[in-house]
Amino acid sequence: MSPTERGEQLMKAQGIIDAHKLQAQEGQTEAPREDAPVIYHFVAFIHKDGSLYELDGRKPFPINYGPTSPEKFLEDATSVCQEYMTRDPEEMRFTMVALVPTE
Repeated sequence: MSPTERGEQLMKAQGIIDAHKLQAQEGQTEAPREDAPVIYHFVAFIHKDGSLYELDGRKPFPINYGPTSPEKFLEDATSVCQEYMTRDPEEMRFTMVALVPTE
């Protein structure tokens, strides 16, 4: 699918919509300060030009975690997520969603 078609399908993904609505109900009433910790926000991992990138709107630029491939992408992204969890093992508010093609 084209990026536009993928976006349209994502907008129709009722499971993701429902999960987001549930979390958004716990949301904030005003925008946080730039340096304030934010508990609920989205981070995306992408494979681009042979590298694993993290896209986080609260960071000034994409973070390059090094080489990856389509075959190793999920494993490599999972390793980065495990690093997040290791930093604060008591934190339980963490969700990971993989958007993958259906066969």
